[in-house]
Amino acid sequence: MENWSIRLNIDKISVGKVFSSKNCGKFKVLEYTDSRNVLVEFLETKTRKTVSAGDIRRGAVGDMFAKTVVGVGCLGNASPKLNGSFVKGHWIWVAMLTRCYNKDYQSNHRSYSECYVSENFKDFEKFQLWCSRQIGFDQLDDKGKNFVLDKDILIKGNKKYSEDNCVFLPQELNGIILKSDSTRGKYPVGTYFNKERGKFLAGMRKHGKRVNIGRFDNFEDAFSAYKKAKEAYIKEVATKWKDKIDPRAYEALMNWEICIGD
Repeated sequence: MENWSIRLNIDKISVGKVFSSKNCGKFKVLEYTDSRNVLVEFLETKTRKTVSAGDIRRGAVGDMFAKTVVGVGCLGNASPKLNGSFVKGHWIWVAMLTRCYNKDYQSNHRSYSECYVSENFKDFEKFQLWCSRQIGFDQLDDKGKNFVLDKDILIKGNKKYSEDNCVFLPQELNGIILKSDSTRGKYPVGTYFNKERGKFLAGMRKHGKRVNIGRFDNFEDAFSAYKKAKEAYIKEVATKWKDKIDPRAYEALMNWEICIGD
């Protein structure tokens, strides 16, 4: 680790000289007016700012456009805090980047292994502005919980978080449609084989409780019954939230089709 106290004694600040910050990479001195007014430019982002000579020597020069959040995200010109606390959009943003780019997280949540974020969404300033304009961003559901960011209601199977693909939904809707590869087993979603009865059973969760749909001689009939019941339930819940969600999300849910590979 570099000894910043030693640098304080040996580094002479002059135009054209390159220094390193502690967290944001290298920067070059462009203009030296006096010890309190030194214009610098970061080599990678081309961000320019006026800082003090003391900050330069300590390496305490920050770059709001450096990719310091999960290795891909920058804050831009937006402040992540208001009155000392992180704003709502910031923790949504960090969670999104973590899902897409944190390998430790993905090792326990494999469904996010192919997910990624648009360039605009990697910039917190742009993400926060987008959030502030979205239906549901500042709403709470009927249990007092925040609406959540959803990426695959508008486009089934979508892996990209972006301005055009994402909406905010109450958790009841966000969790109503889940890809079940890791838990489904050898039979279609919503079905399983009961060895004791020698029948295929269809079932689903409805309003937080497990509901049995029926017993069938084959998995095709069991899945068909599940599909009918699940699509009806999706329409029921979508209608409940119709006036509080993005119209595009409502339309997508009312036309949602359960497929045998879901």
